[in-house]
Amino acid sequence: MKAVAGLCAALWAAALAAGAVRASAEVAAGRNPNIFHELLGRTDAETDRKIAATWTQLFHGADENQRIYFPAGSDEAYIADIANRDVRTEGLSYGMMIAIQLDHRAEFDRIWKWARTRHYHAEGPLRGYFAWHADFHGRMLDPGPAPDGEEWIATALFFAAHRWGSGAGIFDYEAEAQALLHTMLHKGEEPGAGNVTSMFDRAEAQIVFAPGAEAARFTDPSYHLPAFYELWARWAAAPADRIFWARAAAASRVLFRKAANPETGLMPDYAEFDGRPHPLRGH
Repeated sequence: MKAVAGLCAALWAAALAAGAVRASAEVAAGRNPNIFHELLGRTDAETDRKIAATWTQLFHGADENQRIYFPAGSDEAYIADIANRDVRTEGLSYGMMIAIQLDHRAEFDRIWKWARTRHYHAEGPLRGYFAWHADFHGRMLDPGPAPDGEEWIATALFFAAHRWGSGAGIFDYEAEAQALLHTMLHKGEEPGAGNVTSMFDRAEAQIVFAPGAEAARFTDPSYHLPAFYELWARWAAAPADRIFWARAAAASRVLFRKAANPETGLMPDYAEFDGRPHPLRGH
């Protein structure tokens, strides 16, 4: 059974790799590939119906057993972590990305307003970062930031600016994205930051596990998003920052190869910048 499972996994990996190569060629030729069609034989119409049904369920389905998106007040909404009964920037940022990808501006703006109003640090050493953890009433449970949330939020805001244009205040998506990107890279240089660091190690050009003291000395492979960094290398306001983001994209792809188990492809929860499992946390 183990040999059969291994063969199946190898065949599936080969199929995915072949699909990825074809997809890259399609993109280079100016076409958007449908991987569901390439790998599963589904038509565009079937894919569209599946995505629409999933959106309807998760964002507007039954409160008790379907939806994860919950409106709050007249103009906010949160994405619930159902298992832990709380709200996390990771989930909020994923909700924003789903909404922008599917062109649902009302839901995007509601989630963004919740995040910017309830999780954002407007002052103090953490100014410019988001508290990763809050309850369903928007009360912070842990003020510390989780860098993957900031990464996804920044990119979703850039996408919103490009798709819908920027508005005023917190809905000036471009300005908000640029400010967050700057903070993520330059927080450690700001006066009053105390022990709070940037979210990226400048020497290694890698994202850190958390921006402070010991937690900024190692990374989390799941936080590495080289495709996002390539976009930031085009869109960041400062030319010097664009150079850094290009370095970060390359560094992340090297880290993936070093951190992945050669047999399973799995990576440790936490890793040194050279890919080795972090001795205190890695497993």
